[in-house]
Order: sequence, then structure tokens, then C-alpha cells
Amino acid sequence: MATLQTFTPAIWFCNYLGELGFKQKENTLVFLDNQGCLSFIQNLIYHSKTKHIDIQHHYVKEMVSAKVINFEYVLTIKMVIHMLTKVVFRKKHMVCMEILRLQPSKD
Repeated sequence: MATLQTFTPAIWFCNYLGELGFKQKENTLVFLDNQGCLSFIQNLIYHSKTKHIDIQHHYVKEMVSAKVINFEYVLTIKMVIHMLTKVVFRKKHMVCMEILRLQPSKD
């Protein structure tokens, strides 16, 4: 689950900033474009279809229920991180630039 790979460094970074004296006022917000993953995280009820899920993935659910981290669904087209991690076409690149409030160079 890619969510775990995103979640773990986010928690580490929040703890690190806390040790430096920058206490977090709100829970960490992570954006997802996978509705199946989001429904798994938000559904705190254990059922037979989740028994194959590794223990570490249930840790994410525990952190959500403890209000340490929060996940929010974002449309794939508005997922800004894709601009940095994937090959994107000009249209998507421009959407990401607009969301980040970046201006194209005049050159």
C-alpha cells in the first residue's frame, strides 16, 4: 500500500519537528486518489476481506482513529505530486502549476 510509504515519513517528520520545539496544532493531512484505500482506512470495522492485510497497514487505521493523521480524497487530475513523480502532459502540468501558484518562465 503506497499510503503506508507516504504516511510513515510524514509521522516521522512531525515527530522530528516536535523534538525541535515545533508542536503540531492539527493532524497531518494526506491526499489520496484511491477511493478503495480511503474506504479501507476509514472503515474501522474488521471483516473477513481485510484479514489478509498485513499488520503494518492496520497501524495506519490506528493512527487515523487516534487523530494523528487524516486522509482526504482528491481527484487524480488534481494530484499535484504526479507532476514531481510521473511523466505528465502539458495540460496536467499546467493544472499542477496553477494549484501550486507557480508561473511559467517568460523565456
